[in-house]
Amino acid sequence: RRERRRARRAGRPPPRRVRAIARVPVAMDAPEAEPRSEFGCGAHTDYGCLTLLLTDERRGALQARNLAGEWVSIDPVPGAFVCNIGDMLSLWTGGQYASTPHRVVRAPPPPGATATAGRVSVPFFFEPNYDALIAPIAELSGQTAAAPPAVMYGEHLLKKTSSNFAL
Repeated sequence: RRERRRARRAGRPPPRRVRAIARVPVAMDAPEAEPRSEFGCGAHTDYGCLTLLLTDERRGALQARNLAGEWVSIDPVPGAFVCNIGDMLSLWTGGQYASTPHRVVRAPPPPGATATAGRVSVPFFFEPNYDALIAPIAELSGQTAAAPPAVMYGEHLLKKTSSNFAL
């Protein structure tokens, strides 16, 4: 509450974001056995602390990279959220909790949906304030001299979005 009040007084948005419902087009005429080459959103990690994601029933659309470097499908579980750890939580914990590399591929619609139905997902991004200095927390990271450098969240956000969404 205190942070929300501070943000309001300073004319800044509170430290959380909800993106509008995303509609990612599906791959048309792509047999399930063929490798998918079209991405709704390429490989990336989320910029903030934590992302909660509620998706439709489409299987195979969300993929995460496992520790072996392989892309695995994160299929929806009815009534459950997908939780992604973001870059800032990873920094706070000195990498004890790593950012989740993930991507969205264009997958066939779920049974009963039309062939042209887009994928619907509702992500909630919990992020620091734009001007927050984020540094490893010694008690969480267990690190001392090898700790990663602190970053201003806004600078990190601009760097990531300018490289992820550059034309």
